[in-house]
Amino acid sequence: MGILRVGFKDLIRSKGKSIIAILGVLISIILISGINISTSSLTSYNFKKSLSDIYVDIRVEAKSDEVDNDLAILNKVKDYDSIIENIIPSYSRSFYYNLIITSNDSINWDKIIEDNYNISYFQDISSINGVRNSFYLLDRFNSTYELLSGRLPVNPREILLDYKTFSSLNLSINDTITLGTYMESENVTFTVSNLKVVGTVKINNFLALNNLFIGMGENNVILTNFEFALELHENFSLANDPYNQYNFSNYLYYNFLINHDNIDILHFEALIQRIDLIINRIYIEYQPNYNFVYSDFYYRLIESQEYVVSFQMILLIVSIPVYFLGFFLSITLYTISLNKQEIKFGQFASKGASKRQIIIWIIIQTTIYGMVGGLIGVLGGYFTSYFIL
Repeated sequence: MGILRVGFKDLIRSKGKSIIAILGVLISIILISGINISTSSLTSYNFKKSLSDIYVDIRVEAKSDEVDNDLAILNKVKDYDSIIENIIPSYSRSFYYNLIITSNDSINWDKIIEDNYNISYFQDISSINGVRNSFYLLDRFNSTYELLSGRLPVNPREILLDYKTFSSLNLSINDTITLGTYMESENVTFTVSNLKVVGTVKINNFLALNNLFIGMGENNVILTNFEFALELHENFSLANDPYNQYNFSNYLYYNFLINHDNIDILHFEALIQRIDLIINRIYIEYQPNYNFVYSDFYYRLIESQEYVVSFQMILLIVSIPVYFLGFFLSITLYTISLNKQEIKFGQFASKGASKRQIIIWIIIQTTIYGMVGGLIGVLGGYFTSYFIL
């Protein structure tokens, strides 16, 4: 062990030569790890950016309106995988020239029927949308709407109106409105009155909210709490009547929200398989209470898979010269260091060190340089990739 003791003392004394060798390893590791980390970060950033327009990741259309029972079933799926952040029930019903919105306490249906349901009495496209108040706490949807005045609906018969409809009716906050629709084939009319307008809302991103409220109109938007929306649905419906199918669009959905920050996009195949397993789990647990299950997130993964692989290949090709440069630098600087140590190796031999001992020392020295340079280099790679990105 004498040669090791002498070698370590000499290593400490020869600071300049040691620094040169470590510097070579350091630079090469910084270049290589920086490129690798940058490639991963850019790929992850670009893909996550492409998810910015997906507001509902998995959508389940329900057959029944037994919400509590349905959510109890679907929460088993949520517990199955931690990537699922939330399940939001939503209700949406669209009307096409067959909804009256008025500030009067009643609707003169006799006059409207006499005029053969002239469309001038009705709004062009309207929608009643219901969601539980937990929706308003979701960061994902914060920018999609703006509460202009008043407050959010809390109690039954409380609603939000879009500002355009609110203004056209010359309403004030806490005024009441009446809604009405009809089934012309049976000459049946439906009226719901005393709906309290507790606030006005501006829709900033219609396409995003339409992810949640399928069929939502851009104008004449009525927002209320989820349970009351279902109650309105009952008031505006006749059981087992063709009206339900042909005169308006009615949607009850359970919306799965996935935490986009908690996904590992560097293992694309595994992520696709993971989402596929969640969807299959919904089929298993919720059968036969759904009409269909659809995932924008899953299909975006499929679409992006080829892009991500191509992007990684391009970055890999670009980084090849850097790999060679780092390797050449490391070898060159270490060779210079070894050449300068020839006299030192001769001194070791004159003190009785065998050739085998000198080779062992060179290996140990190389290992020390590699460990020190590699550790600092990897940290440097993280910092360089951070500043580049």
